[in-house]
Amino acid sequence: MANMVDYLAWRGDVPLSVSPWNEIDGLLAATVSYLNFYGVGNPRGWTLEEMARINLLQPSDNASFSGRKAAFEAMAKGERFRDSRIHHAIALTDAEIGMQFSAMCMDLPDGTTCVAFRGTDNTLVGWREDFNMAYTTRVPAQEAAILYLTRAAALSKRTLRLVGHSKGGNLAVYAAALVAEGIQNRIESIWSYDGPGVNREISQTEGFLRIREKIRSYLPQTSII
Repeated sequence: MANMVDYLAWRGDVPLSVSPWNEIDGLLAATVSYLNFYGVGNPRGWTLEEMARINLLQPSDNASFSGRKAAFEAMAKGERFRDSRIHHAIALTDAEIGMQFSAMCMDLPDGTTCVAFRGTDNTLVGWREDFNMAYTTRVPAQEAAILYLTRAAALSKRTLRLVGHSKGGNLAVYAAALVAEGIQNRIESIWSYDGPGVNREISQTEGFLRIREKIRSYLPQTSII
């Protein structure tokens, strides 16, 4: 069965200006958000090509690391993504308030910025926050996502794309629904991969109704939650 690396072998040298952004590109950005890199928390950041060439990828013992690393390395080689610049990356885990939050900005060659929210990591704090989402209107990571998106939007006047896998998909939708209307108007699309939906309270807000048609939600056949 073909995977993301196979897709990059096929389309990795086709620029976004020729073949526009699609759902697999969004999944790749969401996948890269699970990786940690040296030096991408600063304002300038690094391009994917630079990060691969000088080996800024931080190793991990996570079982999914090798697959995510392969996807990143393939992105860094091809014209489609190699000049994309990752910056203002953040990763926070706070046991006291029960928060696990991580996100990054990726400036793409087509003039847009992709804001990618990471899903649950392998920490107990992260899983506990996931369970809290089932019955709490707003968990700390959701509040952090709103603030992060607000600050990311202030960095430039670029059009925005939001992506996220699992909890990251929920954070992308949640933040998009609750940021200022001016930022919502700059959001081109929101891509959620196996992400939990928002509750009725949020889905009834004017903010959610404004961005509802921009949401692209994908659920795998194996999803059980």
